[in-house]
Amino acid sequence: MNQSLPILTSSGGYGHISATIALEEALHAAGIATHRVFALTDIVGSCDAMARLSCGRLSGEDLYNILLRRRHYGAINGIVSIGLSYYAWKKRRMDALCRAYIEREMPQAVISVAPLINGSMARACAATGIPFYVIPTDFDMRLFVDDFTAEGCNTTTVLLPFEHEALSRQMPSYVSWVVNGPVVRSQFFEPCDRAQTRDDLGIDPKTKMVVAMLGGQGVASATDIVDSLSSHTNPRTIATINAPPKSAQSRSATTTVKEFSFRTDIARFIKAADLLVTKGGSMSVLEALVSKTPLLLDATRGMLRWEKFNYGFIEESGYGKRAETLADMRRATDEILSGSFAYGRDLPGLRLSGAVALAQRITEHLSPNRLQAPDQIQS
Repeated sequence: MNQSLPILTSSGGYGHISATIALEEALHAAGIATHRVFALTDIVGSCDAMARLSCGRLSGEDLYNILLRRRHYGAINGIVSIGLSYYAWKKRRMDALCRAYIEREMPQAVISVAPLINGSMARACAATGIPFYVIPTDFDMRLFVDDFTAEGCNTTTVLLPFEHEALSRQMPSYVSWVVNGPVVRSQFFEPCDRAQTRDDLGIDPKTKMVVAMLGGQGVASATDIVDSLSSHTNPRTIATINAPPKSAQSRSATTTVKEFSFRTDIARFIKAADLLVTKGGSMSVLEALVSKTPLLLDATRGMLRWEKFNYGFIEESGYGKRAETLADMRRATDEILSGSFAYGRDLPGLRLSGAVALAQRITEHLSPNRLQAPDQIQS
């Protein structure tokens, strides 16, 4: 019996890993040991068509990341559509692999922030009476919940980041769900001295601070976006995260560009910013919502199918703007930074740490003597 709880995650993009880190942080603080399981390779890797075609040199997640860095969103959408049909065809095999994993490991509970595998894992957990907690890292939750079946969900709970009809109406009637709070790192819930943070980062406090963060994997072709954020009239500082800009000579004298690599203290950047420019991934959007930082979502080269929901949601709810052209981006940036933009109402449940809430839920539901703290696990 494995007393360390598995967190099923994915290396595709960075949102899954971001949620995993937040969970590890909270669960370990509560004395609960965890370990990462890259579900699509470690559990159902034999179903990975790309790994088979490349003789193990490239996984489906590797291909996703390569295309993501190049912003080939149309290609990703097409591949994922084919992949969904492929995994549906492999459903019985995936169910068997998940059942074998559960029977071999016999964990006290299973946590998942991974897509595509949750229906099979839910059925395996239901058959063995093991609690299964699913945390979708996309607001469009189809990749996380669409493969559930009525007879295989009696031990599954889906944890939503906040209360909103747009999320709850996606839940099948036979799936148990609760508003648990956003699963983001604890730094996002801590107070932020914006002036001190800007001073620490070397950013002029007299300028507006724009953070351009286009995915944890980095987007090497995003220099045109950084250029479009420059201003010839209003002083601003653009802090780029994994989005290397062109020569500063092409920009106005009132715009300063500072480059940063992807960082573990990204919460400081987002909380101190006047505007976050990002590609529309749900975890980045969620971090901005918790920080109450206005958003500008980039759609200049299309968008991922499961992220389209985010673009409409943040605009309709008043949390930011979307930009389908570079001209849109310039106009939206000027509007938000001018002070005329009215930020939307706070979402119920958004001020609760979902990672801490899950740690409390697990502690209450599982006997303490069956949960071993991280420093008690024997190697």
